Amino acid sequence: MRILSSFLLLCIVSFNNEISYVECSYSPNGTIFLYNSLPKSISDPIEFIVTVSNSSKSNDTSYEYRFKFHQFPEHDKTIVSTSIQVRYSVTFASTCVKKSGEFTLQVDVWEGQLGVPTHFIGTAPKTFHLYACNWIQIEHYGPVTLDEPTTFTVENTFETDDPSFEYRFKFEQFPQHDKTFVSNERLIEYSVTFESSSTPKAGNYTVQVDVWFLGFPSRFIATALRAFQLSDSLIGFINAEQSIEKDDSLDKNFVSTEMPVKLTAKIRDPSGYFMGRCGIPPANITYKWIINDETQEGTDSVIEHTFSQPQLNNISVIVTATKTNESRLIQKSGSFNITLKSKDPITNFTVDGPTEVKVFERLQLDFKIHGGTPPFYITYHFSMKNPHTEREKIVKGTNESLFSLINYFSDKGKRDLYIVLENDVSSFSKSMIISVH
Repeated sequence: MRILSSFLLLCIVSFNNEISYVECSYSPNGTIFLYNSLPKSISDPIEFIVTVSNSSKSNDTSYEYRFKFHQFPEHDKTIVSTSIQVRYSVTFASTCVKKSGEFTLQVDVWEGQLGVPTHFIGTAPKTFHLYACNWIQIEHYGPVTLDEPTTFTVENTFETDDPSFEYRFKFEQFPQHDKTFVSNERLIEYSVTFESSSTPKAGNYTVQVDVWFLGFPSRFIATALRAFQLSDSLIGFINAEQSIEKDDSLDKNFVSTEMPVKLTAKIRDPSGYFMGRCGIPPANITYKWIINDETQEGTDSVIEHTFSQPQLNNISVIVTATKTNESRLIQKSGSFNITLKSKDPITNFTVDGPTEVKVFERLQLDFKIHGGTPPFYITYHFSMKNPHTEREKIVKGTNESLFSLINYFSDKGKRDLYIVLENDVSSFSKSMIISVH
């Protein structure tokens, strides 16, 4: 009992010293207790502590603690000690590797005394977790056009009171751009220009950043990889805007035939190399718009166009940027595309039928939709404020411009009927009062 109390006291002291431990595991016969500290990552040491709870009182007693890691046999170890408690500290990876998960340890304890053969006294299994560290993050806002500067940003969250780091950038396909930075900063940027004259071809590539801690002792702490894409062409998109009442229409690439659509060609240019920014002179940029195989007038980045009939519309713009970099002429082109579905809006809808009915009498209201391209979506509900509320919301779809609403009522009173009629580019609503007597 004295030894078990000492063991529990050790747990309390460990917590007070800000060392976190997981819940203890023990052998089936209760003779062996095993627990471990919690690492911050797989490259941090993790401490395993084994305690014999019903030890022999003889001064000649010694123990063999046999640690067996099922997934890491290279860390198996036997510790011989006269103490009833041993600690074994293990670092499962010397660097920040992407290996994490749940692992198992088994500790067998053997007892020996002078003149007595060593005998097995218990075994304790233990499950522990390792977490892949995430100290280094590389950000890159690509893809990027060849000959345009691009920036790689490295964020380092390695914990130390005296930050001093070495950042080693390695490009396997572009060794001429390898570079090492020595810095006390946790956030650094490296701006690179991949020139078309020295780059094999456009495609997908990878940068590797190795980070070293330059304290005492110096050591390698992490590595990170980041894929990036290089393009021969300008990269961009077409943005469409239209002032219609259904906010989600353009999210689904629907536009109304009722009014013009504003089309804007936007080059993806985070450095400002082509568009100009912060003292960087812009390139000479031209735009050639093509809508449904017809070339449009104007060479600006913005045009307005009205799609007069319901149809599928293919829009493209060919963008060409010309710029002189020192004595070198650089010209890049790109084609941006978008497809918009134009539809007629609903202009009105009318209703024909009685507004008074008897209890259990059939109510039929006939609706007619004016204008609009199907499909149509109808939502309606009846509500009764007094003496109680009835509310039934029904949503249905149709491709027909004529539809009927049929209903029966079991109680007298006035019902408010609210109807919403929509298609992909417009919305109409109507309210009616139905008297039931």
